[in-house]
Amino acid sequence: MIDLGTGSDRDYALETPVPESTFRIYKNQFLYDKKELNAVIELRNENNDDWVMEKVTFDAAYDNQRMIAYIFLPKNAAPPYQTLIFFPGGYAHRTNSGFMPESDGHISAYFGYVLKSGRAAVYPIYLGTYERNEEMPVNTRSHEYTEQLVKRVKDFSRTIDYIETRDDIDAGKLAYYGHSWGGRYGAIIPAVEDRIALNILVAAGFPSTKAYPEADEINYITRVVVPTLILNGKYDVIFPLENNVRHFYNLLGTPEKDKKLHLIDASHNFYKRDRVKPILDWCDKYFGPPNYLEKE
Repeated sequence: MIDLGTGSDRDYALETPVPESTFRIYKNQFLYDKKELNAVIELRNENNDDWVMEKVTFDAAYDNQRMIAYIFLPKNAAPPYQTLIFFPGGYAHRTNSGFMPESDGHISAYFGYVLKSGRAAVYPIYLGTYERNEEMPVNTRSHEYTEQLVKRVKDFSRTIDYIETRDDIDAGKLAYYGHSWGGRYGAIIPAVEDRIALNILVAAGFPSTKAYPEADEINYITRVVVPTLILNGKYDVIFPLENNVRHFYNLLGTPEKDKKLHLIDASHNFYKRDRVKPILDWCDKYFGPPNYLEKE
């Protein structure tokens, strides 16, 4: 299972990120050779009133594996689309079944309003999730944990490699969109993936457990410089506000004017209605409005 690190095992007020010279070494572990994608559109579904869904496969960056990504394109806007690339919470790991977008509640909960706003969304199937599930280390302070983290970050970057081959997606307006487990990765992926222009984190924060330094969020977060929105419950027990979330926010390298901590009277999970306006307003502010189609 995924160790989100509940409790208060660490005092982030006493910790300091590594210097730039060390960070550059850590960043290099996410590099890979850019080979052919050999991409295939396995499925295209236009039955939804609001969006078109495509299931795409392409070569991963490691171990001769194939990546899977679900592409959701809005029907009410014209390309090229602004696009949010999702990283899910632990629920994506706690299943051995394949991802079923037609019945998965997270499509409505996290993508529906994004797509209706005229933006696209991408849901990569990362190593250790859904049909790519495998046993994950319980102990974050293990080399196996670090190796899996590196592969998942490569999955994200490889997804952008694929996105860049498409004319219908604006590769200059890509956002990282992470929830819970993905919220933690919002301290790492935007720090090492330079093609991300916006960072949107839902239920995010530092873990209370400690990984090896090359896999520890605190050594990356000061290198996140893109505009960042964080939405968190005030009473979150997984990411406690004072010890975990505020230090996460304060250590972001993003200029103060371009980052925001939006607190909600809730715990780790909160209603979709509490997310919609802040997220869409953030996209409007930094990406501008989508290119809506004229209604007939």
